[in-house]
Amino acid sequence: MARAAAACEAAVKQFPGVARLAFQAGRVAQAGKDYASARRFYETAGNLGHVVAMFNLGLSYDMGVGVAENPAEARKWYEKAAEQNLATALLNLGYLYEKGRGVAPNIARARDFYRLAAAEGNRRAMNNLGYFFEQGLGGGASYDEARRWYERSAYLGDEMAMRNLGSLYERGVGVTQSLAEARKWYEQAAAAGDEEAKRRLGTLAQTP
Repeated sequence: MARAAAACEAAVKQFPGVARLAFQAGRVAQAGKDYASARRFYETAGNLGHVVAMFNLGLSYDMGVGVAENPAEARKWYEKAAEQNLATALLNLGYLYEKGRGVAPNIARARDFYRLAAAEGNRRAMNNLGYFFEQGLGGGASYDEARRWYERSAYLGDEMAMRNLGSLYERGVGVTQSLAEARKWYEQAAAAGDEEAKRRLGTLAQTP
């Protein structure tokens, strides 16, 4: 690891304007848990236009990895990555606006970012958008839209969406009530590791 880090450092010094090399140096530093160096390299790569470096830098500030937690700085780097339609950056921006981290809470903007991330194929954003439609957050409620987004997310493997679909069928919200269908989705969510789905399966087992 030390040899790889030294080689990356040398490459960045030799070719200071190549974003890919700085990004790779950041990845090597991060793998070696040298988070300060990782942040430095990601910042170099991000300033050279490397979109994943921008996201990684935002994530470092968001999670407080190798740097003091700073949601406002995270938002700045997520926004740079989002300008290039990086789905994970759009998703995390939605979360920041939903929770009011580093920015004033704005549910309507959160919904917009989730929609953009979902359009880029992010399955968790699809689930979140479904939840916003179900609850009428940031706009009008629509159980049909909620089900549609939950289904798209679930078919891509998102366990939370599977559980949310199960909940719709258990309650008969926007769909014909079907405990069998609810059980099917809860079982899939539970198999994917969702603890709440496991609890709901236990509850369903007690239902006549």
